[in-house]
Amino acid sequence: SWLGSTHQGNGIGKEMRFAMLHFAFEHLQAEEVTSAAYVDNVASQRVSLATGYEPNGRTLEVRRGEPSEQIRYRITPQRWEQHRPHFAIRVEGFDECREMFGLGGVAR
Repeated sequence: SWLGSTHQGNGIGKEMRFAMLHFAFEHLQAEEVTSAAYVDNVASQRVSLATGYEPNGRTLEVRRGEPSEQIRYRITPQRWEQHRPHFAIRVEGFDECREMFGLGGVAR
């Protein structure tokens, strides 16, 4: 996920991440979800931690032609259950698209 700087700090990034995690675990049956944030992007790191991700190593990536360290994160369905939000998240229209995601049949 990515959010423009003018929209940061209002909880939108956290809500966006919760919605994505809900979709991944509840509808796509993901076994884990990964994310990463550059070490100087503290806001993104905080969103990851606040939504239940755990640190999962570091990598060196090229950013704007220069090496830059990223912190890797991961979250499992079990951890998601412990950190899911207390507000409702609703997905509409997915049943019509299940086969496009390689998930035939009806929702679980």
